[in-house]
Amino acid sequence: MGIGNYRAKYIDYRKPGIFLITMAKNDYIPMFSSLYPTGKADRYKGINTAFFRLGKIIRTNLENFKYKYPEIKILQFVVMPDHVHFILQKIEKNEKHLDDYIQQLKLDIYDEAKAKSIVAPKDMIFRPGYNDQFLTHKRSLRVMFEYIWENPYRLWTRKNHPEFFTRIENGELFGIRCQFYGNMNLLKNPFIYSVVWHSYYSPEEKIARSELWRYALKNDGVLAGAFIHQEEKKFLKEALSFGSKIILFRNFKLEEREKPQGKLFQLCETGKLLIISPEFPSDIPVVKGKDGRPQINKPQSRFMNLLAERLENQLLPPPADRNRNGPKQLAISNKQLE
Repeated sequence: MGIGNYRAKYIDYRKPGIFLITMAKNDYIPMFSSLYPTGKADRYKGINTAFFRLGKIIRTNLENFKYKYPEIKILQFVVMPDHVHFILQKIEKNEKHLDDYIQQLKLDIYDEAKAKSIVAPKDMIFRPGYNDQFLTHKRSLRVMFEYIWENPYRLWTRKNHPEFFTRIENGELFGIRCQFYGNMNLLKNPFIYSVVWHSYYSPEEKIARSELWRYALKNDGVLAGAFIHQEEKKFLKEALSFGSKIILFRNFKLEEREKPQGKLFQLCETGKLLIISPEFPSDIPVVKGKDGRPQINKPQSRFMNLLAERLENQLLPPPADRNRNGPKQLAISNKQLE
């Protein structure tokens, strides 16, 4: 998991807002928790978390953080074996940056763990930095909660059911027949960003979009696109180097025994890649090259870019009540967050 100190330049982290925060442990630190199945066929209740000593300290500090900082609410959290996700709401503007709160939380956890002799004096429990995703009017707070609720299930599935991340020959995306290869759960990620470089972008828009994509790839977001334009390819290369999550649209299908190669294969192994090969409408020409595969053309590129943009802009319907006692803060509307 890529963790860093990259904060978005267009976000004022001193103002009120809601953030999905991710902090990852250092490799030499003991596991925070373990996962085990309950036997229930439920994405929320099917996998339970057993907290180790360090995990209990993290849980307690997250629960008590609001007493130290009344202007902060931890709306929901999950302590995974090697990382932590939590939704942090800043209620009022002040001079404290989001960095200040995260650093204090890490320090509180470290101090308690050191006092109980769980870590050595010079140990760093968490990797430097953290990832953040900011809730905007385009995002759903409930989707954020579901992302956290389902985290144990997704990790258990990836580690214990690798067959779930194989090939789907005749799936559908927005009614379009597609071949899928990789982690289908990426389609449920609430932070999908389409990487499409439009020629009509103003210089200011190009800077803004570039900043958004770089922010996403360094903060556990998902970049989606065909990555045909040279500017788009730059971000694909950067995402591959950083180990970011990618939904890659291609104009050809993988053969029966064919797998992604190189860095794409490494992403696939870690559940960070989904390749989508759509069937194009009959009015889009398909011309095969010397290798037998279709050569990319502008109509195909536009079609795949439209699918990527629709993934970013899709409006998810409110999910049905799954009889889970979610926090009262779910009643907060996106309108109130603006």
